[in-house]
Formats: sequence, structure tokens, C-alpha cells
Amino acid sequence: MALRLKGGSIFLHVPKTGGNWVRHVLRKMNLVHSEVGEKHSDFGRTLLALAGRSTPSLMRYVLQMPKRVTLPPDSTYMFAFVRHPLDWYESWFKYQSQDTRRWTKFGDEGRFSAWHPNSVLNELGSSDFNVFVENVLSRRPGYVSELYFSFCSPEIRFVGRHESLRKDLCEALKTGNEKYDEDLIMNESAVGVSAPLSSPLVWDPRVRQRAVRLEYAALVRYGYGKTPA
Repeated sequence: MALRLKGGSIFLHVPKTGGNWVRHVLRKMNLVHSEVGEKHSDFGRTLLALAGRSTPSLMRYVLQMPKRVTLPPDSTYMFAFVRHPLDWYESWFKYQSQDTRRWTKFGDEGRFSAWHPNSVLNELGSSDFNVFVENVLSRRPGYVSELYFSFCSPEIRFVGRHESLRKDLCEALKTGNEKYDEDLIMNESAVGVSAPLSSPLVWDPRVRQRAVRLEYAALVRYGYGKTPA
């Protein structure tokens, strides 16, 4: 679920951006008030959950659409985290390649009631990293950019980066006027780290170049620039 903090802030958990660690730390500091929606509820689904509406079926969702609300600019403070789009592909591959996962399916792309942000990746796995990335780029060009944008709507007040997760979490909580323990955040051990692969990942230069081109929007919007291919 998205997390509502005691000070009123909302944390949106973008998959594979350090969110499990953030959730762990927020709970350890006793900052969590309640859960909102599903674990990986994007911006729109979080708004529905805050309004007390669920989305168990397409028909009910359609009926609720006219009643959906938009948060005023100075209303509920929300924050989320992203990571370098190319690193996201690596992280998802490592996660799904674990013996405990073996390319687990998440949700069902064809069923609205079985929504998961990464359901489009079902059936695209491979033991070869570059084949996996090619599968995603062919099926859903710019997938990571699309994923990030579904969470980080313009109303989101703070978007931190996985590469500076601890520092950015402190900044997010400070900006949201939440009480926090900076020493705990800076020293808490990582959680949910995928098991190492038997061999290091190596990008095919052509696949990497294509990924950079198709993920250009997220690279620029979140300050990663145009990574050389």
C-alpha cells in the first residue's frame, strides 16, 4: 500500500526504487499512520483510495471516474523515489532471476481487478538479460518512463532518487514537516536486496543505445541526462 504518515504525508512506492527499505525505515521510526490502497498504488489509484473508493472491476471504475478528485497544489503532500531507468531494468532482472522468484507473474494485464504496475512484464522474462530488455522495449517502448510518470504526477511534491536514497528520504520528510531520526535513516541497513547473479550483467551496446533513446523522457525529467550509449 501507499503509506499515510502521522504528519499527513503520503509515500508512493514505485517498484524497485528502494521502497521496501523506505517502508521499513518509516515503520521503524513509528511514522506510519495507515496504509492506502495497494502496495504499489500509482497516483490515480491512491487518489481513489484516499477518497474511500476501491476499483474491483472495470465497470465500477468507469462509474467512479466522474467523481475522481484532483488534489489542490497545497494540499496533501506526496513523495516517491525513482532510479536510473537502465538500472531499473537491471534491478528487475536480478529480482526476477532469483530462485525464489523465477519470473513470477504479477497481476494480470488483461484483468482490471488484478492490476499491478508491472503486469505488462509478465511472459517477457529470459535467462539472457539483453533478451529480456529487448522483449520489454519491443512490447512497451519507454516502459520505465511510463511507470515513473504514472506515480510521479505533477501534483507529487518531492521525487527523490534511489542513488541518494538516504539523503533524499531525509529531505522528503523534512519538506513534509514529518518528524524523523536522521541518524537512523543514514545508518539503517539495506533490506530486500536481490541475491547476486552467477555472472555480472553486460549490456549489448545496441540494446543499451535503444533503451537510452526510448527512456530519454525519464532520463531527462529526473536529472540523469542523456546517458552515453
